[in-house]
Parts: sequence; C-alpha cells; structure tokens
Amino acid sequence: MSSEKTQSPCEDFARDCVRLAQHPSATPEMRKQLLAQAREWMQMAIEEQEGNITDSDSPSAKPIKARGTHEGPRDPARLGDP
Repeated sequence: MSSEKTQSPCEDFARDCVRLAQHPSATPEMRKQLLAQAREWMQMAIEEQEGNITDSDSPSAKPIKARGTHEGPRDPARLGDP
C-alpha cells in the first residue's frame, strides 16, 4: 500500500503543467504560461484542502475558454504546433 495521500485533481493539473513546461519543444513564453497555470492550480488545491472553495468555484464548474485565450495544457506532442 502506498504511503502517498490522495491528491486532488487540481494537484494533478498543476503537475501536468509543470511536466509540459519542461518539454524540450516548449517555448519560453509557453513555459511562463504553464508555470503560472501550475501556481494557480496549486493555489486552488490548497484552498480546497482548507475548505475555502465550493463546488461552484472548482475548475470543472467553470466554462472552458475559447482557443487563442488562456488555454489549458496541450498534448506535449503538439507543443511546437502553432
């Protein structure tokens, strides 16, 4: 049995952002944006743990923004695509 505690989806999303930022084809601007998103996801995870947010505040309850705006992580195989 693992000693690791159960992580929130927010922590998983933060970890994905960091992983994508470390991808060799990530541009400096992509890295900056992905690491900023990782910080936001971790802040959300901390607030969840502290009980400071409700279900309506969770990322899954928020509408997805259109492409070309502040996007979420992309497939690492496509990081170099415009």
